[in-house]
Amino acid sequence: MGKPVISGTRIPVELIAEKLSEGMTVEEMLDAYPDMTNKDIDAVTRLLGRRTWIEEVLRRIPPDVFARESQLLLSAIEEGQKIIQTRDILAIYSTGEITRSEAVRRLGLDLAELGTFTALMQQYQIPWPEPDRERAEREGDIVAAAIEDAGEEGEEKSE
Repeated sequence: MGKPVISGTRIPVELIAEKLSEGMTVEEMLDAYPDMTNKDIDAVTRLLGRRTWIEEVLRRIPPDVFARESQLLLSAIEEGQKIIQTRDILAIYSTGEITRSEAVRRLGLDLAELGTFTALMQQYQIPWPEPDRERAEREGDIVAAAIEDAGEEGEEKSE
């Protein structure tokens, strides 16, 4: 009651751990407990390994330091997951499966943050979908021409 057991059996994990620590082999264990599988024993072994590792780490590292370092590691993992998600969304956009506005929405940006979206595309070196690349080039040409015209008008006025 209340103790973890091997899935689909009533065999306590603690019993298996005890038998393994006493030197019982996997074959002997499977003969003694036919409801168990190799996977079950592997799972217990991994669990024991983790528990041993955690106990060893806690002996060497003060609990407050361990907690702080663990929190930093969890934050790094979370940040890594965000990066992967961002790259996945940009890659889907790159294939043309979703629109730019849908990609912006999925990234949690609003349309006023298109500069951020563009920076992300460049940062992760994701190619633009063909229609958007052509439109961006046209828009870039228009902006460049407008800047050039404004510069020429400014020169005429200063003369």
